[in-house]
Formats: sequence, C-alpha cells, structure tokens
Amino acid sequence: FDLLPTVRDDPDVYVLKPCIDRQGRRVVLGREARSHWGQHLVAAVLADDSVVQRRIEAPTAALPFLVGGALARYDARVVTSPVAVRGAEGTLCARTSVPDRTDVLTHPFAGTTGLLPVVEPRR
Repeated sequence: FDLLPTVRDDPDVYVLKPCIDRQGRRVVLGREARSHWGQHLVAAVLADDSVVQRRIEAPTAALPFLVGGALARYDARVVTSPVAVRGAEGTLCARTSVPDRTDVLTHPFAGTTGLLPVVEPRR
C-alpha cells in the first residue's frame, strides 16, 4: 500500500506537520494548501521530518482577541484542557486558530494568535 498517492489525492482529510517544534509553525492543512498540497508532501518526504495526520474538526468558540487596542470576540477553532486552580475547576485554552486567516491550531502565547488571557466567571 502506497500512502503518498492516497494522501495527495484527498487533501481535505489530512494535515502535514513537522515531528518536533510545531507551535503551529510549518503545519499545513491540505484543504488550505489545495494546489500546493503535493509540493508540501514532496518537501516533507525529502526533509524526512514530518508526519501526516487525519484532520479532526476542532470545535469553535467565541474568544477574546486584542484588535486595534480594543477587546473583540471572534469565533475561532479551539482545543481546551481542564485544569484545577487553587482547588477550583477551570479551563485552559490549549490551542486556537487565527480568526479569518487559518484553521491551523497554535499555542495561544507561543504562536501568533493575539488571544488575550481573560478570566471570566462561569455562568
């Protein structure tokens, strides 16, 4: 079974990412790369430093972003993780996409999302 033609012919289903040091860098979604998807695959094979993964649709949430010095909320793809802070239950935004740019998930502080660390009470 030759995996490369399968991945090349169905870009909507796959994500290409480097094996280490991602933080959203060099991550390529097949559905966003479209006409360049095959070139990304060839480069990954030649560099021998990437993995291909089946794409999983992340849920969206309205998150606070800093836009022109003001707080704005945008729907963005997001992965969250439960945390305990001083014994209280909370949620940590582990990764998010950049609104209106890409669905590539990046770490909100190491990446370039502009996501603000806002603590809001649960309702």
